[in-house]
Amino acid sequence: MTDVLRRRLDSHLLGDARGASLVDTARHMMAIQSQELWGGKFALSVRTSGAPTARDVDAAFDRGELVRTWPFRGTLHVLAADDVEFALTVARDRVVARTTAPHRDALSLELDDYSRAERIVRTALASGPLSRGEVFDAMQLSGLDPAGNRGTHLIVAIALRGVVHWGPPIAHETGSATQQLLRLNDDLPAQAPVPSDRDAELYRRYLRGHAPATPEDFAWWSGLTLMQARAAAAAIADDVDLDDEGRQSLRAPVVGVVRATPQREHLLPSFDEYYMSYRDRSLTCDPRFMVTVGPTKNGRVEPILVRDGEVIATWKRDGAVVANAPHEVDSATALTRYREHIS
Repeated sequence: MTDVLRRRLDSHLLGDARGASLVDTARHMMAIQSQELWGGKFALSVRTSGAPTARDVDAAFDRGELVRTWPFRGTLHVLAADDVEFALTVARDRVVARTTAPHRDALSLELDDYSRAERIVRTALASGPLSRGEVFDAMQLSGLDPAGNRGTHLIVAIALRGVVHWGPPIAHETGSATQQLLRLNDDLPAQAPVPSDRDAELYRRYLRGHAPATPEDFAWWSGLTLMQARAAAAAIADDVDLDDEGRQSLRAPVVGVVRATPQREHLLPSFDEYYMSYRDRSLTCDPRFMVTVGPTKNGRVEPILVRDGEVIATWKRDGAVVANAPHEVDSATALTRYREHIS
């Protein structure tokens, strides 16, 4: 294993430390990509001390300690609940430009429809969280048609305004939730102060959970421009170390973690931060194998098996290893961890 990969595993809480709690893990990582709810939950679990199960993560969502929303690149992420306001304020303008304006005409929506949808949803959620379907029913009853992806688009737009988020899990017969209820941000805990230099603080938080990395990696991860990313890096230049390749690491001590026994193998979910968070992924995955891992043409990124910091296989949620790079694969230990998580 190279020194860069070893240090990245440590930053991702996959090395010799784990988050002391699920919230500590979410806060350390700043944001965990979670297009699929199970993936975000599993990503938190493998990085947290005490082997929390999927039900444990559901309980943290239910208590309002964790939140799922769209802070960066128009993509769903899991965050510590008190980081939501800060995360949304950093890249909101670019996310709105990417997710709202290009689709408004295609969905036959007027500018007034967004404010109208916000009023409808605020009223509907005033008495408590609701499912996606129940929110759509409220829109329909108020004369705002949610069909044809309009309802989903409006929920994203309202969430970007800082009005709603995905919170309490919806009970599922398997015991682990596959969907969540929409809840008002008014119900969030007290929010962390938004720093004056938001970009610089976000870069600091990114490095804490992803270093060694470059401003170019940060620009990809956050959705900020390369100019913004480089300015953020310059603002905290006195607080970072550089390696020979220009990758940066934060000098500040890590908090909210406990010691752990390093593992050689890690089973990680779809869209995991360890693979996704960098513009150049060739350090962690043989470029010849990236077409198998993704992103594919439809944007899919497969769950991965990592050995000694390198992606060596993809897998399915039934535990089957379905494709592998030119390595011998014996994933029994890692697969056991996933079975414990979903039990």
